[in-house]
Amino acid sequence: MRALRLLAGVAAACGLATAAWGQNASLRGYVGADTRIYPSGAAFDGQEHMPVSLLAEPRLRVVSADRRKAFLFVPYVRESAGTTDREGGDIRDLSASYYGDGWSALIGVSRVFWGAVESLHMVDIVNQSDMSEDYRGHFKLGQPMAMLTLDHGRGQFELLALPGVRERRFARSRSRPRLALPVLADAAFPDGKAPGWAVRATFSHDRLDAHLSHFDGISREADFVPAFDGQGRVVALRPSYRRIRQTSLDLTYSLDALILKGEFLYRRGYRRGFAAGAAGAEYVLAANARGADRALFVEHLFDQRPSDAPPALFRRGWFLGGRYAANDAASSEIRGGIIFDVDSGARSFRIEGKRRWRQHWLLNLEFNGFAAVDDSASLASFGDDSHLRLLIQRNF
Repeated sequence: MRALRLLAGVAAACGLATAAWGQNASLRGYVGADTRIYPSGAAFDGQEHMPVSLLAEPRLRVVSADRRKAFLFVPYVRESAGTTDREGGDIRDLSASYYGDGWSALIGVSRVFWGAVESLHMVDIVNQSDMSEDYRGHFKLGQPMAMLTLDHGRGQFELLALPGVRERRFARSRSRPRLALPVLADAAFPDGKAPGWAVRATFSHDRLDAHLSHFDGISREADFVPAFDGQGRVVALRPSYRRIRQTSLDLTYSLDALILKGEFLYRRGYRRGFAAGAAGAEYVLAANARGADRALFVEHLFDQRPSDAPPALFRRGWFLGGRYAANDAASSEIRGGIIFDVDSGARSFRIEGKRRWRQHWLLNLEFNGFAAVDDSASLASFGDDSHLRLLIQRNF
């Protein structure tokens, strides 16, 4: 049913946008199916073992004849089968844009990415994370916004008004990996739901790209308040979202084969302000005879948040990884890495390979592993949830 509603929505949006501007309508996107295979038994009763899901993410874009106006609609839907409740939908993008001379404006639902490093995008705060799709928060929900972009001689200024509050999506009781206790739907907002705002300045000069940002609004990370039953036992967790202020800097500096990267933030809104960040380098190896792209990554992560802030995935750790792109007709690529937390000893690693097949098909294999996570405040319940994910995707 969700798939039918999705297609109906795409058709209606396509008709309305084309009727309004009458020019340059394009429909792209993908449909696919995925499954996850867990070598170990589940830690909690009723959890999935080999779930199967159908996915779709069409992308409709309509541009006016003068190229000044654009309409974008990107819905997402996941429909699950079998012993899983990993399903749902979202509007990732639904926006109208106008492009002037040296400026542009956007209003609607959109996604904005901030960040530079390979391991964790700590400064990426405008959009809420969909933790039901990925425990690292790399999948983002659409955020209601109005954005004004102004060009200057060496970059851009971006001003964002953020009127709505999106709550974080967590994995449900049958999904893996998930928290040990269920997360309630009725979240608390002790500081209210006042609109937020953000500003970002981009500067590019020679080998340097830098972005200085400030965010003032509801935190995208949730505190957890325990919920008790009649006998005083903790049976669930209630999310609580405070108002925070975050100033951040992300940058890259290219030295030919060596690229230096960094993300740094200072956040206020808890018992004390704290700093966090990641810094490291990407080294691109000389191409081999077939022109393959090979790179190595090393990054250091730190997070000095106080005890009343939501726990960090990694408080003090190292990331080591690599990438191999064959640059062949099938766009074959393998990338992966491991994050080792010095304080807890927890290790999280991911290896991903993808290859295009017969022009429109894409095969993606991804392994996520967890080791020695018992002392990790964020990953303790994931110890049995190492898994292989297989995704078959048909692009159109």
